[in-house]
Amino acid sequence: MRLAHLLIGLGDVAGARREAELARVEVAPNDVYTVASSTAALAAVHAAEDDHDEADRLYRRALELWGRTGYALDLERLRRHYAGFLVDRGRVGEARELLGQVLAFFGDSPLVARERDLAESVLRRCAEVSPS
Repeated sequence: MRLAHLLIGLGDVAGARREAELARVEVAPNDVYTVASSTAALAAVHAAEDDHDEADRLYRRALELWGRTGYALDLERLRRHYAGFLVDRGRVGEARELLGQVLAFFGDSPLVARERDLAESVLRRCAEVSPS
């Protein structure tokens, strides 16, 4: 998922798609972590391509999969990314709900201040968007 976000940030959406699709093909179906990660990466690619319906479907699927793993930190990061996607679509109510979960997870610990700051920055964007 991180490579896809990096490539998208660099403007290489085609490269992000290639890497995300390759990850999905090369993973064993019982490797839930990698299936979830590659699904989330492909969701980010679809969002970058303005294929919002498929991005939404894939984000929800990735959340469902990650929820079945013990990787809580990655789950909360995905919730933050999905919340950003929702804000971009004007779906601020849903985004706020997810961000509430993210912020509750990170709490007040100084060890995760950066993660909390990232979630709070998405939450601030909610105030700037008119709900659709």
